[in-house]
Amino acid sequence: MHHPLPKVRRRVFYLFFRFVQSLRIDIEIAHIPSILQAIQDLLTVEVEFPADFEPPSPPPSHVPQENDFLSQILQLPCMFDSQLHMFEAAGALVSALWSQPEAQANALQSLMNPMLVKLSECLTVPLTGNVENEGDAVTILTVHHTIRALGSVPKGFTEYPNPIPDDYIQPPLAEFRQMSEAILVSLDVMGRHKVVREAVSCWLCTLRQRLSLLPCRHVLHLAGLSMRLDLRSQPISQDS
Repeated sequence: MHHPLPKVRRRVFYLFFRFVQSLRIDIEIAHIPSILQAIQDLLTVEVEFPADFEPPSPPPSHVPQENDFLSQILQLPCMFDSQLHMFEAAGALVSALWSQPEAQANALQSLMNPMLVKLSECLTVPLTGNVENEGDAVTILTVHHTIRALGSVPKGFTEYPNPIPDDYIQPPLAEFRQMSEAILVSLDVMGRHKVVREAVSCWLCTLRQRLSLLPCRHVLHLAGLSMRLDLRSQPISQDS
């Protein structure tokens, strides 16, 4: 996983993800914290801004310019695409701690905290308003990447059983609520950017799928997030 060649790391990231997904019920719980610690340095969100990237031709006046520029950058192959497998694998490892709720919550918090800090830092960076400015683009894409990474973590959790057994142990809902609140703030601050809205949409879809039977108060919270996302997705005039 720490091989110097990026193409090797990309392949190993995927293989590690498949290994964890296939064998997580057989992994000794005592080994999981040390595994998470060993891959911690691989769970850092970084934006690869291509130095030789040529901005696209100016779009028609009715098309937001960022739809071409930022979206085209995201279409370029990069390490982050493969790194998402590592975030999902980390989520699967945390999920395997289901029999120790306190340890599971602490592990999820440790996994989330660096990303939540990065997200908070990005939201305070002043932007010029020009998405073709490298500083603006990197900040917006970092928010996008961080939300996508956060969204990959619950993918590692199994879906709720239906019906729920009497002895079922709930996943760490408080930590997932903290995640949702941070992403809601991100949507409020940067929701005018299409790539951010897309990242939030992906995250919300994953959380609904994995935590579909949340208590009522959490369902209402996610419903509010969906409403804000729908409103933010409406066309924005050039004067706004």
